[in-house]
Amino acid sequence: MRGHITVPEDKKAPLGLSLYIVPAEKDKSEDVLRFFTTAIADDGTFGLNNLPPGHYWAIVRFPSAEESHLDWKLRLPDQAQNRVNLRRAAEAAKIDIELKPCQNLTDYQLPLNLSASK
Repeated sequence: MRGHITVPEDKKAPLGLSLYIVPAEKDKSEDVLRFFTTAIADDGTFGLNNLPPGHYWAIVRFPSAEESHLDWKLRLPDQAQNRVNLRRAAEAAKIDIELKPCQNLTDYQLPLNLSASK
């Protein structure tokens, strides 16, 4: 999955944002291997590799002190509450992504809600 965040023409994307991809399916909500994150580059681009097929929610925001932009840290047992919080925030943002087996999603345009990213 590769793409970039989109912002209104009169706005500029802030630096230091991260993209979080979380499972939308209830039966996968506690599967730590279905949580993904990556830092968004200064030019607004992002990339994630080897995502399993399924339904996901996406959210762009500044990582809190407890959150990380590294998958393996987000998947640690002590991050369970942070995963729950991320999933709730992503569900509220309502940015739905469906990935099919062997699908390459390129030039994905992810809208940035500046009020939800804080």
